Amino acid sequence: MPPLTETERKHLGHSHYILEMAESFMRSGGLYGIMIPFNITDEDLYPLLDQINGVFFTGGDLDLYDPKTGVPHPYTVTG
Repeated sequence: MPPLTETERKHLGHSHYILEMAESFMRSGGLYGIMIPFNITDEDLYPLLDQINGVFFTGGDLDLYDPKTGVPHPYTVTG
């Protein structure tokens, strides 16, 4: 499946496009994805991790640590 054109992307939320493409690429390799909420509790997370064989962290333009304060971004903490 080729990437969407700029016009097509305007009709589809950008973040939705990224999630859909990541899932499409995984499925093309025979993988099936599940979504793990960023705010899942440890009590719910650890049993879930025992049932999967990998975690795919989506990319993007994000400072993992605040360049001025050095405080980690919530995404970094979650990872």
